[in-house]
Amino acid sequence: DGGRCCTNLGLSDSEHSSAILINPIHPNVVFVAAIGHAFGPNAERGVFRSTDGGKTWKKVLYVDQNTGAGDLVFDPNNPQVLFAAMYQECRKPWSMISGGPGSGLYKSVDGGATWEHLEGHGLPSGILGMIGVTVSKADSNRINAMIEANENALYRSDDGGENWRMMNDDSLWVRPWYGNRVFADPLNVNRVFLLDLGLYSSDDGGRHFKPLPVPHSDEHDLWIDPSNPERMIEGNDGGATITTDGGKSWTAEDNQPTAPFCNIAT
Repeated sequence: DGGRCCTNLGLSDSEHSSAILINPIHPNVVFVAAIGHAFGPNAERGVFRSTDGGKTWKKVLYVDQNTGAGDLVFDPNNPQVLFAAMYQECRKPWSMISGGPGSGLYKSVDGGATWEHLEGHGLPSGILGMIGVTVSKADSNRINAMIEANENALYRSDDGGENWRMMNDDSLWVRPWYGNRVFADPLNVNRVFLLDLGLYSSDDGGRHFKPLPVPHSDEHDLWIDPSNPERMIEGNDGGATITTDGGKSWTAEDNQPTAPFCNIAT
């Protein structure tokens, strides 16, 4: 009924989720990327799949009790193909632990039933942290992944995830555990957007980026109109803002009662 009434569908101990995907062909097939508890280990984390509209859930990708799913995307041309970014993290009152041996990039070609851990072939080695991933609708072989590693950098595959190369490790990327979100223009395979403390765009396949003047810092999500990519909605710590000219100008955010709550006391 348009959100007036909502039903609890479970996964209550997952606590935090980074993505919810609904299969565009079979809408009863739903995926949840669960990060899990922020401050300690728990088992209800990873990628969950439902085939009955959320009545029941099956954990289809799990690493360990310290590693959740930081991002999850479909191939927009084939929802049987998914990419998942597993993320080992723990938030302490005095520090943020971002990364560990559980982090990594995974691919499924059978609707989430089985997963392949993508390693080597140009991907960074060693301890990985937060990973953002996107598949181009213009060309499903083009995968972009923003990977927190020794060098926080954008990596690109032109063959569906088989081989990778580092495209950009610009000093603009300063807070990977907080951002590292990447989005592909649905019509232009070479146009890529990155979210960190600011919003950035590339028109040359990720080699160079320029900032886009959104009205607030700390960027967290982006929706791109699939039929008109000049129209986008961006979410940040100040609320939501809309552009209809590809990011040249944005609507104000002081027209909505939204902001982060930073302190509260009684």
